[in-house]
Parts: sequence; C-alpha cells; structure tokens
Amino acid sequence: LLELKHGGGKALSLSPEILAALENRLKQPQGFNGYEAIQIWLKGTYEIELGYSTLYGIVHNRLNARPKVVRPQSAKRDESQAIDFEKKRHYDSVG
Repeated sequence: LLELKHGGGKALSLSPEILAALENRLKQPQGFNGYEAIQIWLKGTYEIELGYSTLYGIVHNRLNARPKVVRPQSAKRDESQAIDFEKKRHYDSVG
C-alpha cells in the first residue's frame, strides 16, 4: 500500500538514435520546410511512417523545435532600409 506506482505510458514512436538524428537535422540551418518534409525524410531515411499529430508532438513538445520555413520577401525590399529599421527597433526596445 505504501509503494507509489505509476503507469509506464505509451512508448515513444522513435528510437533514441532516430530522435537524436532528427534533433541534429532540425538544428541545421536548412532545417525542414514543414512537418510533411520531416515525414518524407523519416520515411526515406528510416522507413518510419508517423502521423502528423504524433510528429508534431515529438518535434514541438519533446524537442522544443520548429521546422524552419523560409518566408518569401518582397522584391521591392531595400536591404539597407531593412537593416536600419532593425537597428532602430532594437534601440527603441532596449532604450
């Protein structure tokens, strides 16, 4: 009666080795274009199929990571103005 018991819960869908490889790949600058790209990578590399919600839970909650999706930028953007804006914004938030 005095022993504390806890349920084992459901086992993780990925082995520690695959989880480490996924984490390393997410840390790379190119990352992934989204969760579907991660699904394709897992299928092609490790022959593992995971559902979107399962994969989201692993990447978002367990690894605290996000796929790096490059957002489109306007062709009219002036890079020097963008740098000046960022400097001013940073200065305003600090000062």
